[in-house]
Amino acid sequence: MIYKLNGVEFNINQQQCINEVNWAAGDLLKNRDKWTDMGITEEESPIYNLTPEQVAANEASQVASNIQSLWQAAHDYEYAEINGTGVGLLVLGVLQSKAKALAVQAWCTAIWDLYYTRKLLVTSTLDAALLDFSSIGPMPHTIPELRTELGI
Repeated sequence: MIYKLNGVEFNINQQQCINEVNWAAGDLLKNRDKWTDMGITEEESPIYNLTPEQVAANEASQVASNIQSLWQAAHDYEYAEINGTGVGLLVLGVLQSKAKALAVQAWCTAIWDLYYTRKLLVTSTLDAALLDFSSIGPMPHTIPELRTELGI
């Protein structure tokens, strides 16, 4: 979705917009002294009046949203390579200790190991680099290769 602010267009989705607003609210609250220096009074800004509990709740909500975004990125990366019937073939191959199936299983495991490592790094401000799982590389074997390995 494209948003306009002071004549400048931004191409961001609704969740990114919400994330930015939550970040700004928390950042502004943490810098109340700067607000006073700029001449902004409590009456002029409802953000100024947020309680520490409200700020903590906003931050916790943002962290949860960012963890969901991270999970979705890991899932999407895996799902783009293997899903549906491919998962069934993978299970059959792993149960039979087939080399290619075991390699694909290790690839899937690497994605989720990286997810859990990155999950520990998630804060209320999400670094977009955490959502990139391409460092894992492509799935090591294709679905047709798994089928051939299983003799299907």
